[in-house]
Amino acid sequence: MKIYLTRHGETVWNLEKRFQGWGDSELTDKGILRAKLLGERLKNIQIDKIYTSPIKRAYRTAEIIKGNRDIELISIDGIKEMNFGKWEGLRNYDIKQNPEYAPHLYNLFNNPKDYKTFGGESPKEFKKRIFNSMSEIIKNTNNNESILIVTHGMTVKYLITYFSKEFTEDKFTDLPIFKQASYTEINYDGSTFEIIKLNDIEHYNLNKVI
Repeated sequence: MKIYLTRHGETVWNLEKRFQGWGDSELTDKGILRAKLLGERLKNIQIDKIYTSPIKRAYRTAEIIKGNRDIELISIDGIKEMNFGKWEGLRNYDIKQNPEYAPHLYNLFNNPKDYKTFGGESPKEFKKRIFNSMSEIIKNTNNNESILIVTHGMTVKYLITYFSKEFTEDKFTDLPIFKQASYTEINYDGSTFEIIKLNDIEHYNLNKVI
C-alpha cells in the first residue's frame, strides 16, 4: 500500500498568521498554484482514492490536485484540523499578548502534554480522533492500492507519529512545520510503515515559483 499525505494550500489566514482550526479562509493564488504543482507531480502516479478533510481549504486543495482524473474523492470528518476553540481567527500576535493564552501557545508546539485548551480539543482528544480515522482508512484500503490524504498542518504532524515509531510523544517537537501542498510518501507492507519522503517541496520549482 502506498500513502501520500499533504497539507492544504496556502490561505489568506495563513498569510495573516491566524489560527484556522475548524474555521476557514480562502486559498490564495499561491495556494492554488502549489496545489496544481503537486497535482502535476502526482499525475503519473497511481492514486485509487483521495481522502480529504471536509473543511473547504482542504477539500478545494484535493479537487485541484485531482484535476480531471477519475479518482473517488471521500470527505472524512475525522481528519479535520485540531479544534482551537477561542483561538480560531486570532493572530499569533493576539495570543502572545494575552497573558492567559501565551504560555499555552508555546506548549501547543513544544510541550503538548501541558497545553490547555480554550474551548477546543486537547492533543489527546485530537490524536485519538485522527488515529481512529487513519486506522479505518487503512482497514478499507487494499494492499495493492494507493491513496492520497489531504488535510491540515497539525493533523499531518500528528499523523506522522502514527506512521513512525521514531517520532514518539517525546520526539514530536522534532518534526518540522509541514509546508502547504508538500509531499510526504509512505509505504505500508501490511505490518510496517516506512516513510520514503517527508515534507518534500521539490515540485514548487516546477515553474520556479515559491
